[in-house]
Amino acid sequence: MFIWLRTSPKMAIFWLGLSLIVGSGSASAAHSQPVALINANVLDEDFKGTTPNQTILIVDDRIVAVGMSGVVEVPQDARVVDLSGKTVIPGLWDAHVHTRYEGIDHLRLALIHGITTIRDLGGPWEHLHRLTQWRSEIDSGERLGPRIWTGGTVLNNPGANWAHITVVNTPEEGRQAVRRLRREGADFVKVYSQLTPDNYFAILDEADIQGLPVDGHLPYALSPEQAAEAGQRAIEHADNLAVGLSAGSPQTDADGRPVFANIVGKLDEKVIAQVAGVFIANETFLVPTLALPEHFVRLRTHQEDVRANPALRFIPRPYLSEWEASLPLTNLAEWQASALLAQQITISLHENGVPILAGTDVIKPFFVPGDALHQELASLVEAGLTEGEAIKAATLIPSQMMGVDDSGLIKAGYVADLVVLDQDPLSDIANSRKIAAVMRAGRLLDGANLDHMSDEIVAAAAQWNGLPSGRDR
Repeated sequence: MFIWLRTSPKMAIFWLGLSLIVGSGSASAAHSQPVALINANVLDEDFKGTTPNQTILIVDDRIVAVGMSGVVEVPQDARVVDLSGKTVIPGLWDAHVHTRYEGIDHLRLALIHGITTIRDLGGPWEHLHRLTQWRSEIDSGERLGPRIWTGGTVLNNPGANWAHITVVNTPEEGRQAVRRLRREGADFVKVYSQLTPDNYFAILDEADIQGLPVDGHLPYALSPEQAAEAGQRAIEHADNLAVGLSAGSPQTDADGRPVFANIVGKLDEKVIAQVAGVFIANETFLVPTLALPEHFVRLRTHQEDVRANPALRFIPRPYLSEWEASLPLTNLAEWQASALLAQQITISLHENGVPILAGTDVIKPFFVPGDALHQELASLVEAGLTEGEAIKAATLIPSQMMGVDDSGLIKAGYVADLVVLDQDPLSDIANSRKIAAVMRAGRLLDGANLDHMSDEIVAAAAQWNGLPSGRDR
């Protein structure tokens, strides 16, 4: 429990409580009163250590000062929260999510897990309208949720015809789709695996005309260097790069998909260094989604542990039933090879200077929004990143990729998106889960608020009895 303080010359202590409505999911309460978080251990800007006994002063949605407690001047009317023994890090990003799944409280699941920004990588056209509405409601204070960035739909040639895919058969259809994305509020364009070179390059050319970045899969028909030099900003899924980073001509299936089991042991460090140089020169980022193939491996090798995850209480029964009906999963050897290659590619590109983002690709069976991001952080550390580098991949690096110059650090002038942890995540990345409070744009949710929100999400999930959506429908 936090001690709320009201400053005076003597710093007299008393309980103030939290004037924030969370029961309905709204965030309409005014928060113009300054907030001072005192005596905190604050993550340094180099992500290598923490500075103790710090005060973070917040006015409205901005950090206005960070410095030694007792030195930073705290206004007389400020609300003060004593964070002695706590560690404060920037609000986390999940840089690869899909929120098109109805009946799942994507936005509040993000917040209770410390995620203050999400990057949505695709849904049907009507979901783009829902996302822009959510964003407007969050910005106005009507709804409580993370900052949202979205690519809208997914552009692809025939070959992966899910509901969230927009099929383009010609370069002109690709250009038309890009123009529509621009009109309807997408922040970037997402490309997919089966795109032919002529359609792909037309999409990137039109995106450049429309002022939209391009992210997504590496198309099977292109090399990593071609995508980077064409201007693709981000490559999703490290295993997408396996063919292009290996020696010789690795086997692919009839649809051009790589056969990962035949690529293990064939990654070429010289090729990786060369591709890394091209990525760096073209400011190309990697979102490796390491935890995803690892999760599917565990669904075969440690199924009961996965199904016992307490985070599954947030998922409505119709989804759990559908997921259970899909078991047992096949292709264990392919998932194991994918996981291994993704880990090797990620650490090799990271060591060669390619910027890495933390993203999860939720939702997949038994892979829960919010919870999955903490699995991804652990997977990045297991791959070879330091704890600080993993946190940077979920804070500053995605902010930089998205061109956001006021996010990802605890620094004056930056948006007040913060996570308060009970223990230092630099000593053990598992401590990223030990969330004591979350601040989103200056609104502070303490442990009681987060528990109440969690209970509401669980209750709503237990009552929802709709048709699972998102992938095939």
